[in-house]
Amino acid sequence: MKQASERKILVLYTGGTIGMVPTNLKGGLKPGSMEMLQQNIPGLEELLYRVDWSEFKLNDKFIDSSDANIELYQLLGDRISKEQQNYDGIVVVFGTDTMGPSAGALSYELQGLKGPVVFTGSMIPAVEEESDGPRNLLDAIEVAAQSGNEIPSINEVTVCFAGKLFRAVHTRKFSASDVDAMDGVTEQPIATLYRGEISVEEDKLYEETEGMEVEFNPLVEKDILPIGVCSEMSDSIQAKLKAAADIVDAIVLFDLPHEQPLNSESKVVQWIQEYAPNTIVFFADQMTEPPNSEWLRLRCVPDFQQIMIKANYVLSRSSDKDEMRMLADSNLRGETKGELLRESERLSEMRKEREIPRMDKR
Repeated sequence: MKQASERKILVLYTGGTIGMVPTNLKGGLKPGSMEMLQQNIPGLEELLYRVDWSEFKLNDKFIDSSDANIELYQLLGDRISKEQQNYDGIVVVFGTDTMGPSAGALSYELQGLKGPVVFTGSMIPAVEEESDGPRNLLDAIEVAAQSGNEIPSINEVTVCFAGKLFRAVHTRKFSASDVDAMDGVTEQPIATLYRGEISVEEDKLYEETEGMEVEFNPLVEKDILPIGVCSEMSDSIQAKLKAAADIVDAIVLFDLPHEQPLNSESKVVQWIQEYAPNTIVFFADQMTEPPNSEWLRLRCVPDFQQIMIKANYVLSRSSDKDEMRMLADSNLRGETKGELLRESERLSEMRKEREIPRMDKR
């Protein structure tokens, strides 16, 4: 165990509600500085850890999380992959609107982390008396610093909010007004924080991945057509497929029917066959099999934003259909129960297996 004074934590400040300050307009808010945020977090000076702060901007501007995009995930993932070896943990101060899928994106990009990466923020600016920001930020720092010391190692990307620590790929914002705005979709938190105590659900943590090197596999911009089978009108689905099928990289089918599962007679299946016969199709469902054997079943958290992030990662990671199928149908970052796939090892094995017949022919 490291002594508290020996532990180094990096706080990457990207912006978000937590750092907002009033404007001259009544009720108006604007982005504040990192220094102003620090001044509004009582308790920072009492921490025994070394806490380094650094601003992180996109195109020289703080980040409105509703505008989070692939370029941001590439740059932020690259920064974290380089910094994580210098710190015991990293805290990312982020806006709440896309905190869940943004943390999920970083979780897919970063494999084999040797320390925690904790996203946090607030629903109320830290300058306001009733703000939830100070507690959330201090809690996130404590998780990052205590991981592997007072508590078990949490070497993954998480979200710390309102006294709860969620796995990144399971986090969503379900309320626009409540300070307890995040949940884990189908999963309970992997830890809770109360009055300075962190209680970790050890059975929910990753198994240690000994010998795995830290990898950064950036997301790449992909054009994905989402179709909510049950939530969209049939005419709308047909029109979307007809207009976009030839120019998209993939189609994602979500919100799928369970009482009468899709089959070869279903209109959606027939339309895809008519308008997009050669397009990659992700079938985001764990309860039923895809009606077309060429489609890729996507094991994922049943949240639209997280579904899209995993589909994008699979497309970014490989262009080979067999490899994409394996990645899509596997537990990569705790989306489902069971052992995590050591994806780099498996991809390497698959590629070697494909080379053997070619060598034999020569």
